[in-house]
Amino acid sequence: MLTGYDTVPHLQAISCPTLVLVGSHDFICPPSQAQLMHERIAHSRMVVFEHSGHFPWIEEPERFSQAVKQWLAQEKG
Repeated sequence: MLTGYDTVPHLQAISCPTLVLVGSHDFICPPSQAQLMHERIAHSRMVVFEHSGHFPWIEEPERFSQAVKQWLAQEKG
């Protein structure tokens, strides 16, 4: 049903700061797709978890927490 639905043209409409998180071994939403999102969402930041697949918050919990906290602190200013 959704095979023909493309969200890419809508990414540029996202205007809030965005953190894109991706595992380098993620086969569900691979780094290439995360990069596409990052490139099309203004003011986004992308973090790649080198030792993770689709669940970096489980596979690299310390680094995941650090990345989110750091991004939140930067956004808070």
